[in-house]
Amino acid sequence: MGTCAYKGGGVCGEPAWVRSGQGMCLYHAAENADDPLGADVWGEARRRYRTGQADFSGWQFPAQGGDFLGVVFESPVNFESAVFAGQAEFLNAVFKAGANFRDVFCRGEARFGHAVFEQEADFQQVTFHRSVMFGAAVFRRDALFNRVHFRQANGFGGTVFHGLADFSETVFRQPAVFEGAVFHRDAVFRGAAFKQEAKFIHTRIRGCLDFESAVFDGPPVFSNIVLDGGAHSVLGLDPALRGRLPV
Repeated sequence: MGTCAYKGGGVCGEPAWVRSGQGMCLYHAAENADDPLGADVWGEARRRYRTGQADFSGWQFPAQGGDFLGVVFESPVNFESAVFAGQAEFLNAVFKAGANFRDVFCRGEARFGHAVFEQEADFQQVTFHRSVMFGAAVFRRDALFNRVHFRQANGFGGTVFHGLADFSETVFRQPAVFEGAVFHRDAVFRGAAFKQEAKFIHTRIRGCLDFESAVFDGPPVFSNIVLDGGAHSVLGLDPALRGRLPV
């Protein structure tokens, strides 16, 4: 039968699954979504993160059968290029080492509310097809959201960014909500596209707020925003929009 043909994150080594038309193992095969064995994917995921083997790059997670609610990841976790056929549930999860979600494809809702990222969190180039929530999450190091595509509602209300928060070239198709968020360092939105309102309400910026080359199709809302560096710490904002900033 041979071994899994997946090469995205290196050699998998798992046996190829008979139902896979591409020679993938059960964990990398999209066909697991409608097979009773799909539940085994979640079971194996639990076994691996409990033993510090949290490399799920390219995995295909079925819509039913599991979640990562409240999980404490002690070792670096790698979800690069993984596909979540349903919800991606990480509510109250703790990532004690690096968290790599680069290029993840999420068909259902994604919930990271109250999650804690102790090291760098990489969400670059993720496509969120449904709503996504990072409300009250804590990023203790850099949070990388470059070139992310938020197709539906997104919420960063009360989120705390201790490191760099980089949303460069990210697309917000619904209102971008950062109400009550705290940015201890720079908040970078260079080249971002805001298709509707960008809401910075009761938001605190302790570094720079960088909108260089950003495009606002809807008006930004700066209500009760606190700029520790003053209005001059807001970069790249069109003069017509600067009047919305607090004096």
